[in-house]
Amino acid sequence: MRPFHHSLAFLLFLACKAPDDAAVVRCENHPDSTKELMTCRVEAKRVSESTSAPFSTESRNEFVHVQGQLTLATGSAKVEVLGTRGVVQTVTLIAGQPGSIDTDVPVVRASRSFRVAFTPLSPDTTGLSGSVEHFAR
Repeated sequence: MRPFHHSLAFLLFLACKAPDDAAVVRCENHPDSTKELMTCRVEAKRVSESTSAPFSTESRNEFVHVQGQLTLATGSAKVEVLGTRGVVQTVTLIAGQPGSIDTDVPVVRASRSFRVAFTPLSPDTTGLSGSVEHFAR
């Protein structure tokens, strides 16, 4: 019966793998206070259609400060930082040229979150990676 459990676990692992064009967020630290810096990695193997990555702040504050560096391996993409009032910053990423985010974002109160959206500007946009950091204002 044991081999069945291992096979089932492997199949569930494969089923949970993010698609290549999904923006995956992995936060590296979980601060004790919402005013401390939260550092997250963002990655997508390709940006073939519009996608976005949610960031939970856990903060009851109205604003968070967001900063980060993002790069692409090939192509170009539009990056938008979105809060409760819509787009607060837009950056164009071009392969080989890092793009920076640095803005105050009004947090969506119900979810205590903001989003970073990615839209391809060329058909061969791949290798999105970088870091996004945020802390409560």
